[in-house]
Amino acid sequence: MSRDPAPQIRNAEFQAALDAAMDGDDRKLVRFLIQYTNIKSQPPSAEFSVAFGDTVAELGEDADEMLQALLTVDEKLVGGDKAVSGLAILVAYALVARIERKKRAEEGWEILEDLAANELHTVRDGVVQALTRLAASSESWTSKLLTRFASWTDGYLQGSVALDVLTQKGVLARMADPAELQQRLQECFDQAVDAPRSAARSQGRRRLIEVLGQVIPTLAQRFPTILDWFAEHADSKDPAIKEALETALARLEKLSLPSTSLDPIRAALDGARGARRDPTTYVGPTRGRGRKANKRAERK
Repeated sequence: MSRDPAPQIRNAEFQAALDAAMDGDDRKLVRFLIQYTNIKSQPPSAEFSVAFGDTVAELGEDADEMLQALLTVDEKLVGGDKAVSGLAILVAYALVARIERKKRAEEGWEILEDLAANELHTVRDGVVQALTRLAASSESWTSKLLTRFASWTDGYLQGSVALDVLTQKGVLARMADPAELQQRLQECFDQAVDAPRSAARSQGRRRLIEVLGQVIPTLAQRFPTILDWFAEHADSKDPAIKEALETALARLEKLSLPSTSLDPIRAALDGARGARRDPTTYVGPTRGRGRKANKRAERK
């Protein structure tokens, strides 16, 4: 099952601006996108983003310089970080459309991973939306993204984006076997647990821990075996992780699940509470993987 075709942008001004950008002058295109989509005050609509992405994807590698220009535009020239975020979201949709068409896909994945590590949450949200549309379009794409995200889970923000995408309703519905999904969950959990001192309170790690607390109940609803995984990992002594896991349990308790299925989780959490460390002295384990995505997140 393929996704519905995207609407086309039938606008003479847009076409003229796009032609100029392809010739190396991106100013008209940037001006058009800012005015037409109002991205100084809000993210571009999903409908326009899809149409823009599909249009650019058809241009092939000739659009490379244009996309790079949209990602490196001067914030002062476009009126703030909201406009910068909006342009980045449009680029994300264009990259996803390229990936879908197998046009410069690997380069597209590299840039998307960088966008997934962006400190602006609106940019990360745009990446989630673009990839969710692709992942939910077919079981094949769901499977491909599950595998692809194995290279994202060694970064805090990238891992949080991966979990966000994989736990969207339309994506989860296409999964029959939770094994690989649970592996991505484990990798993200390990990243949070194994954080070195320098990253323990970083934005990226905080966000990843927050997302872990949000997605565990969602995953358990779809695949009850996740409860067993939860029980095995609920004894973390890290205060931030413990808080997220307690939030996850509270959400599970609202789902009217059998009490016996949650008792092992409660017991593990209660045991960890008794041995909780002073948050001002906690230092995460030092066996982290230390790969490049992590280093990027630590600097943010």
